[in-house]
Amino acid sequence: MTFSPVKSIRALWAVAPPHVASQVEMAHHEAVRDALTFLEDHALYTVRASGRRRIRSSLRCRG
Repeated sequence: MTFSPVKSIRALWAVAPPHVASQVEMAHHEAVRDALTFLEDHALYTVRASGRRRIRSSLRCRG
């Protein structure tokens, strides 16, 4: 799964002063973390003969 910001946000990050680019990058990482948390809470399950069980991912956000 890939999480990529829209082109306008990537362009802003590329040309922004360092302090603004840092804020854009932090916002992206927070959005990815929120999306993964939502998926873990609502969509990631495993099914075994003993029943359905929620799983937690071991994904780490890499910049």
